[in-house]
Amino acid sequence: MDQEYLRTSFGAIIKSARLRKGITQYALADVAGVGRRFIQGVENGHHEAKISTLFSVASALDISPMILIGELEYAMRNGSLPESVSENLPPKRLGRPKK
Repeated sequence: MDQEYLRTSFGAIIKSARLRKGITQYALADVAGVGRRFIQGVENGHHEAKISTLFSVASALDISPMILIGELEYAMRNGSLPESVSENLPPKRLGRPKK
């Protein structure tokens, strides 16, 4: 199992769910009881979430943790995110943001 793909896929799933709900990283972090930088790190694939954090984040997003896990399982089996996830994500931009 590719751990990096697992982290980046899970991050994309969390970001997609957050955008679908229309809340900021700050709002998600506040309701889930974690720091905004942690949410940012998860969404960017830099941090892994413990199972207890997965449940807190899922609750804050008003979604079943099993939905998130199911989407992750789909991504791991198929090598791509489910369409329901990718349609909520902004297009990838290459390079660093301009200042």
